[in-house]
Amino acid sequence: MAWLCDSAPGLPGCKGGELPAVPIVWSFQITLLNRQWLAEHGLEPPQLFDDVLALRSEFGLQVVRAERDFLPLPGNVAPDAMVAFPSTVLVERPQEALESLGAFFQADYAPVLSLSLHSLYRIAGSPQPDLAADFANATARNTPVKMELLDSAGLLPALAPNALREWGLDRSETRAVLGVLVVLTSYAQTIY
Repeated sequence: MAWLCDSAPGLPGCKGGELPAVPIVWSFQITLLNRQWLAEHGLEPPQLFDDVLALRSEFGLQVVRAERDFLPLPGNVAPDAMVAFPSTVLVERPQEALESLGAFFQADYAPVLSLSLHSLYRIAGSPQPDLAADFANATARNTPVKMELLDSAGLLPALAPNALREWGLDRSETRAVLGVLVVLTSYAQTIY
């Protein structure tokens, strides 16, 4: 939560109030843009995903999406394409995904990160708001349910700091989460 508040201090929970929702899972996307193409058009690499969308709109950029059965390489995409690399691919095919990302890094593609937090909302207008809050809180504390979402949907569990250790450092889900976090922090360091 501290990291999230550093990134987005406007969230209600960061101002001392109760969060309107309880984080359950999260995901991210790395969007890659060819720095040479950007330079040829007099553009600096964008830092925000909104800027990527503006570039796509202005220049009609094609989107090439990495998927479980398709991991693009720089030589296989047009210079004016933007490559969307969701974190789900890192969970599904970690080794191959790292090889693909490494190739884009070597080819001097600029990364842009976008983070998604998926939450259960405590709906004040519901007939029984206390039950809604209890359900959200119980689900947030249910590590097995969140780990199942990792396996079934490729979404990363929103966990308390010690939850991975308690889950078991030798388990495949823990290795997947740690691997994805390493990729996320590595790319974040190259950008910010």
